[in-house]
Amino acid sequence: MADHSVTHLSPEQQARWIVERITPWSGSEDAAWAWYRSYPIAALGGRTAQQLVEDGHADDLLEYLSLADRGGYA
Repeated sequence: MADHSVTHLSPEQQARWIVERITPWSGSEDAAWAWYRSYPIAALGGRTAQQLVEDGHADDLLEYLSLADRGGYA
């Protein structure tokens, strides 16, 4: 289970929450949005973060990000 569930948020709010979380990694908010929209995540079926949120799998994305935070292979 993800460390923070966002299922109670709208997809737009989920997207903003995720982008805010990854902005420190990406270096800027613009870079975070670019990653969110276009980077295929192999560990999650090659889907982008945006696709995962749109398909109702934001918590899977958060689990992935939490693993990366803890030094897991992402």
